[in-house]
Amino acid sequence: MQEIESLSDLADLAVNFDVAPALFRENIRRKSHLESMDWLIYDFDDGTSSRRIHEILTGENYRGWRLNHLVAGSKNHMRDKGDGRGAVERFHIFLPLKTPITEPDFYSFLWSEFARLFLTGLTPDPACKDVTRYFVKHSVVLFVEGEGIDLPLEMFRRLHEIRQNAAKQPVARPQRRVPLEFHETSGGGSAIDRFRRTYAFRLLENEMSSDGQRYGTSATIVGVMVNCGMTVDEGVALFDQSAVYGDSFNRESVGRMFRQFRSRQRADCS
Repeated sequence: MQEIESLSDLADLAVNFDVAPALFRENIRRKSHLESMDWLIYDFDDGTSSRRIHEILTGENYRGWRLNHLVAGSKNHMRDKGDGRGAVERFHIFLPLKTPITEPDFYSFLWSEFARLFLTGLTPDPACKDVTRYFVKHSVVLFVEGEGIDLPLEMFRRLHEIRQNAAKQPVARPQRRVPLEFHETSGGGSAIDRFRRTYAFRLLENEMSSDGQRYGTSATIVGVMVNCGMTVDEGVALFDQSAVYGDSFNRESVGRMFRQFRSRQRADCS
C-alpha cells in the first residue's frame, strides 16, 4: 500500500505501476471488503478528447466547479487496438473525493450521477462503476489539476437519499369521483404548502438542473402539483426557480403538461 499526498504522487505511481485505488480489508479486493475509496474514476476508450474532459473539469460544467483531477493515458492511448477506432485517445480520469466512500453501492450511484450531471453526452466505460477495478500501468500523464477542489459529496448524498425515498413512495394520482375543488380548498395550507411536503418537491429542487431525464421527471412533478391543487402559474413559477430549461423541456412544455393533467383529472372526476 502506498500513501498518496498529491495528484503529482498519483501521476508518478500511475505511469510506473499498476494501480488499485481502493483499500480493502485483508487485501481481499471484493466489494464486501471495501474499507475506503478516495477517488472517482472514469475510463474513456472511444476517442473522447482528453482536453475536452480537462476543460469540463476545470470549470465548464453546470456547477462551475474547478475540480482537482488527473487524466492519464492508458497503455493503448493513441495506439490502434484493431477495434475499428484506429489510434485514438484512451485514458482514465482520477478525481479525488473530499470525503472517502465506504459503501460500494453509493460509489456506483455517484459514478452514474456525476457522469449524468458533469459529463453529459459523453460515454465513459460503465465497468468503472465497480469499486474493485484496478488499472494497468499508464503510458503518459495528460493533465494534472491540483489548484481546484476535491469533489464534495453532499449533493450526491442528498440525491441518493431522495432516490431511495422516492422509490418507496407511490406517485400521487388524482382521486376518482372527487370534485376538483376538493384539491384546491382542502385543509393543510395552500396548494404550494402541500406540494412542498411531497417527495416531488425534492425532485424539483435536486433533479431538474441538468440534462438526462428532465422531461420524464418533470411529468412526475407536474402530476403531483396538479393533485395538490396548484395552478399553472404557481407550478411554472416553482420550475423557474429550480429548473434549467432546454430545447425539449421549457416553460411551454411545463404549461402543456399542466393542461394535460388537468384535462385528465376532470375526466376522472366526471
